Amino acid sequence: MPVFTNSVVINAAPEVVFDFAADPRNEREWNEDLESLELITEGDPGAGTSYFAKWKSAPERVRVDTVEFDRPNRIVRHNGGTLEVTVTFAVEPADGGTRFTSVFDATPHGAFKVLFPLFAKKFQKDAAARLLLVRDAIERRAAGERADRSVA
Repeated sequence: MPVFTNSVVINAAPEVVFDFAADPRNEREWNEDLESLELITEGDPGAGTSYFAKWKSAPERVRVDTVEFDRPNRIVRHNGGTLEVTVTFAVEPADGGTRFTSVFDATPHGAFKVLFPLFAKKFQKDAAARLLLVRDAIERRAAGERADRSVA
């Protein structure tokens, strides 16, 4: 089972980082590979939040379930499918900001089990690059909120 772990320090409070990561709709701000996202559950994000997602690089739409939700520390999501993934987001204060860590734990199934090793390095590289895009999206949003408060 390949596991990719990446961290980045974000210039925002832990609660801001957590809340951004907790809402799956925010993925549209940083992941151009996201083709579609449809919430299944209603209400605020939390344990039990579920949605369907389709990424351009994925062969199928999958159901993603939030299986752990510990605000403002940790979120765990899981999806089945050809590439079963458990992703853990950890949030902790660090260096005057917040350390955001993503652990991507993948289990390929079917024919993809044979093909996955060919794609593993690309998945790892993409996961690291996307974490920087998450950082940039959160910092842009936080800067906009600070600017709005200073104008008011």
